[in-house]
Amino acid sequence: MSINVQIPEPLQRRHRQTLEGRAWLGHVPAFLHQALEQWQLDVDLPSGALPWHGHTGIVVPVRTSGGAPAALKLAFPHDEALLEPLALSLWGGHGAVTLLDSDASLGALLMERLDQSRPLLQIPMDEAIAVWGKLLKDLSIRPDERPEWRLIPQVAATAERYCDELPNDGPIWLNRFRVGCSKPPWRSARRTERFLAAATMMFWSIRTSTT
Repeated sequence: MSINVQIPEPLQRRHRQTLEGRAWLGHVPAFLHQALEQWQLDVDLPSGALPWHGHTGIVVPVRTSGGAPAALKLAFPHDEALLEPLALSLWGGHGAVTLLDSDASLGALLMERLDQSRPLLQIPMDEAIAVWGKLLKDLSIRPDERPEWRLIPQVAATAERYCDELPNDGPIWLNRFRVGCSKPPWRSARRTERFLAAATMMFWSIRTSTT
């Protein structure tokens, strides 16, 4: 199989700055080839076009063996990328893209491909608000017995860790934030497991979905 997918220059510039990043960039072609082979995918890029990308990942439009459009994402290994397949699996296509398959050893996600010709920013505000509200409702699921929930970090613990890492001599607004996150509802919210799990999953997914 002949594969000629170029890594966008902005993504290369970002990851060339570290040893780990340069190593990942060197592995991307092999990871891409392996993912295409094991999931029997064909690259669906016009000649000379570049794949999509964010800060930490590359997304290649592909087609499955049955001809269905899909998206193959390869992500630089980091904590948020590890959570993305968990969140997508738990949502099951409700409010987020459907996860078709994943391979942690490659940092690869195979997902349904969304319609990029209909961005939310280009529809009237009253329609966009209704769509966004439904998405938030769909994403706010409650924990159940599925094992993925045990791997989702708690937002209370994350907020407290961030507070502990803040400098003591920061600006006024930063000091106020430190005081605020050291009080309820953050600390008392630890006892509200259902709220924490749903809120945490939403927090991490919104961040990872932009990469």
